[in-house]
Amino acid sequence: MTLSLDTVLLSAPDVAEARTFYRSALSPTVTDECAAADLDMHGAGRFAVAPAETLATNAGAGQATSGFRGYVLSYVLTQPTGVRTVREEAVRGGANTLKPAKKALFGSYSAVFRAPDGSVWKLAASTGEDTGPAATSPRPTETTLILGVRDPKTAKTFYEALGMRTDRDYGSKYVDFHPADGAAGSV
Repeated sequence: MTLSLDTVLLSAPDVAEARTFYRSALSPTVTDECAAADLDMHGAGRFAVAPAETLATNAGAGQATSGFRGYVLSYVLTQPTGVRTVREEAVRGGANTLKPAKKALFGSYSAVFRAPDGSVWKLAASTGEDTGPAATSPRPTETTLILGVRDPKTAKTFYEALGMRTDRDYGSKYVDFHPADGAAGSV
């Protein structure tokens, strides 16, 4: 049985604010569940937002940090216009641009922002040129959770033991796991 990452749980100091931000910036289908919010990323992954203090307590951790949290969320779109549109909407909703939208190495196009809840999001398109008309509400083709780990080889062994399948392995730099349909994946 392949382990799949069905839902990524994000912590937020203010769930209502996070719900409003994600609804406007990423346009997911948002379902309210008590104090949390469930975000369906158009069938390309599921995220949930819960109060930071609840997650820290449940994990047995101390206070939440305001620094880098050890992960980046990736939101893959079909073309550069989608990257620019989503980044602009995120900034209007209160996000801070960490990397402006621009062509990247090998012809791709990307931007990075920090959401008001502290999550870092990378928007990316595999091409640096638009290939068709712009979508009024760009939808991702894939969402990915990228974890910062000390030793990717050890992390690969751990996740494979849990049943995840390796898609690409770049040794001590990066390991990509093949996600199940509708799930998120990566390390």
